[in-house]
Amino acid sequence: EDDCTAMTMVDYSKQEFLPSPQAQPHEPSPPKHTTTNTMLAQVMQHTLNEVEIREEIQHVLTEMLGDVEMTHTLEQECVQYTHQRQAQHTSTMLTTTLQDTQAQRVQQRQVSQSLATQLEKELWTLSQTLGELKSWKQQHEPLVEHHAELQLKLETLTQKYEALQLQQQQQQQQQE
Repeated sequence: EDDCTAMTMVDYSKQEFLPSPQAQPHEPSPPKHTTTNTMLAQVMQHTLNEVEIREEIQHVLTEMLGDVEMTHTLEQECVQYTHQRQAQHTSTMLTTTLQDTQAQRVQQRQVSQSLATQLEKELWTLSQTLGELKSWKQQHEPLVEHHAELQLKLETLTQKYEALQLQQQQQQQQQE
């Protein structure tokens, strides 16, 4: 997962360090019969050895500090790279989600438009049919009224006819 695991670290435990001047055994004191020049040469040689040891220690410490700084820099770059990849992944997911949402909206809009068009056609057809029915009613309303009048007259005539027949039957019965 972590791309930073490939970083290599310097293992300082395997490097050989020169012992510190305090760790070196003390050289035995020069015998008293040596000359001042010999003593001075020995002291200078000892001082030179200490300076060389200190320079070597300084060099190793400088390299260690450089390695630590480089490690810190690489760790920061690794964290930044990881954050960048996460941000790209999140951005890709958000873009995909946005595209899906837009596609759904387009599809919903198309369905809504289709339903609206179908409803409009049905309303138009219904409006025309209603208009035709109103027109038919207006045209046939006088006929319906005339029919009602005729039916009333027919009922009246039927009643009169029945009354006449009844009267004739009564008269025939009386004549007999």
